[in-house]
Amino acid sequence: MKRHLSFIDARWECQLHQPFYAAGHFLSPKFFNLNPNIEDGREVVQGLYECITRLVSDLKTQDKILQELNLYKNAQGLLGMNMAKRQKNALSPSKNIR
Repeated sequence: MKRHLSFIDARWECQLHQPFYAAGHFLSPKFFNLNPNIEDGREVVQGLYECITRLVSDLKTQDKILQELNLYKNAQGLLGMNMAKRQKNALSPSKNIR
């Protein structure tokens, strides 16, 4: 059984260090708020930026995304409303997939 678990752990560890997972971690309000120093971890932010670069080729749109990220990070605009603040730890992005 231990051998099987070590195989699963090795595979999981390999997948977790991909840019897509880093971006998901950063963009999940629950994880973002649990770790106030999330931006200190270069791997997470670098993964987020790599995803943005891969998915969006237009530089103006990339700049707009970075502006929106500031609203997200600082809980401004709609994200600063009490309802949004209450729900950031309650809802998981995977629960909203239909």
